[in-house]
Amino acid sequence: MNGRTSGVGRLRSVIVGIVVVVGGVGGCLVGEVQGVPCSSDDQCATNHFCDLVDQSCREEREDFFAPNLQVTGVRDVDGDVVTDPFIDRNGDFAMKLVVENVGGSTAVDVDAEFSELRCLNLRVEPSTLPSSVVAGGTVEVGFSASPDGTCGTPMITDWFLFFSGRGSRGTFNINILNAPPGAT
Repeated sequence: MNGRTSGVGRLRSVIVGIVVVVGGVGGCLVGEVQGVPCSSDDQCATNHFCDLVDQSCREEREDFFAPNLQVTGVRDVDGDVVTDPFIDRNGDFAMKLVVENVGGSTAVDVDAEFSELRCLNLRVEPSTLPSSVVAGGTVEVGFSASPDGTCGTPMITDWFLFFSGRGSRGTFNINILNAPPGAT
């Protein structure tokens, strides 16, 4: 009986040891997992994002979270920041998107584009695209608008920003002076 009891005791010790090791490993995975390399958010755990500046997964915290670029206005042909710029019916008009990083970390690899409109040609000025925008920072991205004279007003303009493996979109109106109501 003693041989059998000691064998059962050893088996219990092994089982308890395995449970402790497995339980201990599981406990290590709670909280931020640092140093995990990444190139996109989908490579990170829940409540984490890929910090492309450091190329590693980071836990989202109140004071540090993913970048978020948004257009907060348009610098019009007069140099004023507005939400709905006015331009003439014909010509080529230089303006700027006012872009703010309302996120909690630096945005990198910034790009911008507009949806295509039949009567209004919109072109982003590539030389004005920043390589990065710090958290809380604001930049201006140049673009030109060239209506062909047939546009109605207002023209609903869709913008798209791409940054840090992410994207955002929104709209603003471009008002065409001396044009009939209704976008065409």
